[in-house]
Parts: sequence; C-alpha cells; structure tokens
Amino acid sequence: MATIKNFLKNNFLAGVLVLGPLMATFYLIKVLLGLLDTFLPWWLDPQHYLEFKIPGLRILLTLFIIVLVGALGRYYIFKVLFRWGEELLHRLPVVSSIYAAIKKLVGTFMGQGQSGFKNVVLIEFPRKGAYSIGFLTGVNEGETQEKTPEKVVNVFIPTTPNPTSGFFVMFPEDQVKRLDMTVEQAFALIVSGGVVTPKSNPKRV
Repeated sequence: MATIKNFLKNNFLAGVLVLGPLMATFYLIKVLLGLLDTFLPWWLDPQHYLEFKIPGLRILLTLFIIVLVGALGRYYIFKVLFRWGEELLHRLPVVSSIYAAIKKLVGTFMGQGQSGFKNVVLIEFPRKGAYSIGFLTGVNEGETQEKTPEKVVNVFIPTTPNPTSGFFVMFPEDQVKRLDMTVEQAFALIVSGGVVTPKSNPKRV
C-alpha cells in the first residue's frame, strides 16, 4: 500500500513539474489571444459580415492592424496625426491621466526611452527582514521628495506569476541595494516564483 502511495505521489509531482509550465504558458497565450479576439469593433469584424466563421480570422486581422499602425507611425505625416490624437486625449479630463499612465507603463515594460527599468534592486518588503526583488524606475521629484527627510527613489515591485501587476513604493535611497542581475534574469526569477535562479553576474566596473 505504501509503495502504491509513494508511486502516485512521486509521479504526480513529476507530472506537475512537466505539465505546470506548459499549462501556465498555454493559459497566458490563451488570455492574450482572447484579448486580441475581442479587440476589433463590430464594424471591423469580418465575422460580422460572413455567414460562416473562420477560426482565428479576427486575431490575424488584429495583428495585421497592430503591425500596420506601427509601420505607418514611422512616417512623418502619420506621426503628426498620432500626435494630434494624443493632444486631443490629453485635453480630456480623467482620460488624459489614464492614457498617460498606461502609455508610460507600456513604455516601461517595453524598455523604451527614459521610462524603462533602470536597475534591479533588493529591498526589505513587505516587512523588515523579508526581502523582495524590485525595479528602480527613477528618483522621486516634486512634493513627495520635498516632504521626506531622506532622498527617496521609486521602486516597482512586481507580483508572481504576473509581473505586470505589483506595488509602487518610495524607498529611502540608502535602503535600496542595487543588484548585478539583468532585468531579464529578474523577470525569470519573479515569474518562476524563485525556481529559476540566475547565477551571479560579474561585478559592475
């Protein structure tokens, strides 16, 4: 009886280790495809005009539109049009704040311009004596910096296994330890829940 129990236990754990990452990957892909599938308005949805359904057609059309917008955005005339559209959004109350925040967040995850993650850091969070991996996003400025007795820096602390959500915390600079690992290595560590641990990197000069 004990032998059967051990057999089931060991093989169950082995199956989880094999299927777990695959299932999580397919789930994330399914969520992404679901978002793409619902992106199109009804008047752009080819299925709305067809009497039969073609699996994946809306997703392919959505990807085509995204690539097309990216390509057009490289030309001056379309850059001007996009800029006018952004200026219109910036003039709308509430909408302007939401749009600006989302644009900066997307730029951060894409590593573009000044908004990308600057360093991987180690901080004591959520309590003293417990440590978390975070990303240094910049030095705080303005009123929050003026009203703190110490120089504080902005740190984004992602959650596991979804690093797109997390906590924004302002830490005193001397309480933040910069790490040598890359942003990609830190993401792998966070998403895997600590299973994928990067090897030590050479010290920065």
